[in-house]
Parts: sequence; C-alpha cells; structure tokens
Amino acid sequence: MTSPSSPTPDHASSSGFRQKLPPERIALLREWVECTTRSFKKIGQELGISPATISRYAKEGGWKRPAGPLPRPPSSDATRRPRAAATPPAIRPGPRRRPVPSTHAREHLVERLWSLAERHAESLETQPIERTERSLQPLARLTRTLGEIDKHVRPPLPAREYEADYEIDAPKPRRTLHELRDELAAHLERINREEGDGWEVREWWFKDGAGI
Repeated sequence: MTSPSSPTPDHASSSGFRQKLPPERIALLREWVECTTRSFKKIGQELGISPATISRYAKEGGWKRPAGPLPRPPSSDATRRPRAAATPPAIRPGPRRRPVPSTHAREHLVERLWSLAERHAESLETQPIERTERSLQPLARLTRTLGEIDKHVRPPLPAREYEADYEIDAPKPRRTLHELRDELAAHLERINREEGDGWEVREWWFKDGAGI
C-alpha cells in the first residue's frame, strides 16, 4: 500500500522513508518481519509493500529476523472470518432400565417357588375333592412355569460330570411337572376311593384355589 502523495515511493528522495505507512500498517509489517521467516519479497507480495521499503523500515527500526521457522503472526489473519465452533448434539437420556436380579437371587426365588409348590401338593392330600380339583389347575401352571425357568437358571450338567461325582454329593433329582401331576391324580383317586364324596378334615383348606 503506497501513500497517495507518493505514487512511486522507491524513486523519491533518500531522506527518511520513501514510502510512508500509517502506524497500524507499520506494526503489522513489523510482526511479519520479526515473527516469520518469509523473505521481504514474499512479505511485500502479501502486504502490497515493496521489498526495498520493508528493508528500510527494518533497518531503521532495528527489527530482528527470527532464527527458526515461526507461525504466521495472528494479526495477519484478522481479516479472515473465524469458523463457528461446532456444537455437539445434545444427548437425550434414555429410559431407565430396571435392575436385573443376580443369578443367586433368581435361584433363591425359584427354590422358594418349588418348595411352595411341593408343600401345596402335599397339603392337597387332606383337602376335600371339590377344593382339590379347583387347586389342581393353578398348581399345574405354577409347576409348568417353574420347569421352564429351571432350564435357564440351572442348565443340566454334562454326563461326564455326573459320573465323576460321588452318589452322596450328587444333587437330588427334582420332581418334574408330569410327576407332580401324576402324584396329584393318585391322591385324588385315593381320597375319593377311601373317603368318598363327603370326606372332610378340620385342617388348613384351599379356598377357591387361593394360596397357589
């Protein structure tokens, strides 16, 4: 950038700077000289100033060139529009998941349900025929469900592991759904055969299948 009063500054008189620059222009030129390793020619092409003028300003001002490569001075990018920082998308919280019970808790629950089913099956021996028949269906549903759950909670061991264990340490076989049904049917037949339709006992009764 040349001064309006001096269209050809490099051919003017040798007194003072031949190319007059405003203070802010001189400050920018000094940053380029002291903060970059570019030659005066390249700096002049970037700023529109002749290399001779840059050399004279550097000599008169005592400007020092850097010893190694440095980044471009920040003021040289002042005219560039800064890019807007990308805002990360907001993360929406997902639905809360119910805590999954541990394996030990599930096994304990299945154990309790099996014990309840077996206790009810034994209690049906002393109940009237009408109440026993009403209780048979919900008890069968319970044992069928427990049988399905038991397959997942306690998968069967390989045959080799059964052979390696002693008989005293082997787990006791659990009654299956069919065994429970057969046992209940046998109880009903025995009660009906021995006591008849009017048989009653003053003990704990099932009421319309309740308690299952």
